[in-house]
Amino acid sequence: MKEPDLTRLPEIARMVSQETEVPLSVTTPIVGSGVGTISTGTPFVHPQLFQPYDPRELLGVEPRILLTHLASARVITAVAARLGRDLDREQTKAASQWVKTRAYRQGRALVDEEEFAGFLDGLVTTS
Repeated sequence: MKEPDLTRLPEIARMVSQETEVPLSVTTPIVGSGVGTISTGTPFVHPQLFQPYDPRELLGVEPRILLTHLASARVITAVAARLGRDLDREQTKAASQWVKTRAYRQGRALVDEEEFAGFLDGLVTTS
């Protein structure tokens, strides 16, 4: 017996949400917009506790690391690495403080990665 293909499930859920005008939340199980996102360090340390299945394999959802006010040092270094920067411990501390301050000043959790890249450029030149 062939296992069901669940990769269409997120798109079907979005279509149902639009038709019924009932929004999917970040925390809606299986199909919410938070599926496959990482914004704290727990998934790096114990990924199987954070998500008991692989969203890419089961649902076709690519994992994303989001830079938010809750970002741990692991998240900061992962996003910096994705942007082509390798941070030492002190740079990671400074970047973490910048992210938290930026999120609070702008009044929203998600921090723009282009702004973060600009901060990192300045951080690298002053170190």
